[in-house]
Amino acid sequence: MSNTNTVLVRMPRDLKQRLQELAQTQGVSVNQLINYALSREVSYMDARSYLDQRLADKFPEQIRKDFDNVMEKVKDRDVPDGDKI
Repeated sequence: MSNTNTVLVRMPRDLKQRLQELAQTQGVSVNQLINYALSREVSYMDARSYLDQRLADKFPEQIRKDFDNVMEKVKDRDVPDGDKI
C-alpha cells in the first residue's frame, strides 16, 4: 500500500511555468520541487504557530530576561572567524 496521495492543484499558468523552469534548473521533477517547497513552508508555519502559542502571554521584557538567563549559563568561548557577525 502506498503512503502517498494525489492532489489536484489549480495554479496560474505563469506559476506552473516558473516551477517547471526551476525544477529543470535544479535537476529535479516538478513534483519533487513542489513537495520540497510545501514541506518547507508547512514546517515554517508549524514552528511559527508553536512559537506564537509559547510567547502569547509573555511581554518582550520577559522574553529578553528569559533569554539573558539562558545565555548566562553558556560558557564563554572564542567565536570562530566564520561565525563572527
